[in-house]
Amino acid sequence: MFYETTANGDMLVIAGTAIPQLDGSFVAHLEFLPDQCTGRFAGATGVIDSVRAFPGGAVFEGTITTVGGK
Repeated sequence: MFYETTANGDMLVIAGTAIPQLDGSFVAHLEFLPDQCTGRFAGATGVIDSVRAFPGGAVFEGTITTVGGK
């Protein structure tokens, strides 16, 4: 489980697994925990299917739906 805090202080809570691959990426299954998210992420749902690391950060690929989002 990990937490991502946005610039305005909202917290996005994510739990799951990320398995490292030889190319430096990860095969992942991470789900958002809507009951623990705050601010605009309250009620968010979705899944991250892959993560590609790069120096200083990472690219997450998946979907997220927020309450009232389009």
